[in-house]
Amino acid sequence: MKYILVKASISLLSFTGVLFALLHQNHDLTKLRKLLPELAKDVRILEEENSRLLYEIERFENPKHLLDLAKRPEFCHLHHPYDEEILVVHLPEDKSAKETVSSKKSLTLPLVFAALKKM
Repeated sequence: MKYILVKASISLLSFTGVLFALLHQNHDLTKLRKLLPELAKDVRILEEENSRLLYEIERFENPKHLLDLAKRPEFCHLHHPYDEEILVVHLPEDKSAKETVSSKKSLTLPLVFAALKKM
């Protein structure tokens, strides 16, 4: 009789432990389900902000806007480089350099010396 009582109490404790674990897991799952709409709202807000910023970038990089900026007085010192101000850098005839640049033999880098002379 004592053996059956010990066995029943161990079974009852085990069942209670499993039930508590399931209840705790269900509680955690419910908290996550409550958080999901808030996170979805945050993601939607971030996507809208991202699309707005992409539109701002496109609008700013628009050639017409850039030409309008070039006409402003604060940018009047900037100009396109002259042929004498362009520096051509030749790459070494190394195989790794040929692979990275492919068929190009040199790179052209415009340097504006006029802006440096004013400094």
